[in-house]
Amino acid sequence: MWDQHVHCGVAWILRDNKGKAILHSRRAFSNVKSQRDAELLGLQWAVKDMVNTHQHNIIFDSSCGLARDTFLNISNHIEQAPITNEIKYMLCLLQDWSFHHSDQRKNTIAQEIAVSVTSDHHYHSYIAVGAPSWLSRRVASEAMA
Repeated sequence: MWDQHVHCGVAWILRDNKGKAILHSRRAFSNVKSQRDAELLGLQWAVKDMVNTHQHNIIFDSSCGLARDTFLNISNHIEQAPITNEIKYMLCLLQDWSFHHSDQRKNTIAQEIAVSVTSDHHYHSYIAVGAPSWLSRRVASEAMA
């Protein structure tokens, strides 16, 4: 979630094939110039975390439309080449992966975690096991659906 004050919050939630939360994380970025840059930074960070936590067979389900547009039209976004190249490099370190673009309404849990960074001033970053306690019932409910 990017705001006009150049701060953004990003989050991801890793689930198993049955929807159960394995890990989740949030992070704050500052001095972010645009929504596109915020989305690319968030994507870069999520891919890096999947590599660093030794995950395999990852399906990235993202509602980041500007990041998607950047990769689909890379020649129109040369200024983002350093970050897109790093993302592509890190993806090579994963065993198997795919990207799916989804409607923002499908990623409400990650969205709420990301919004909490700026709205609640939670600027410390972390990776934690399972789902956030304040969203655990919703995560469990979604897993059962």
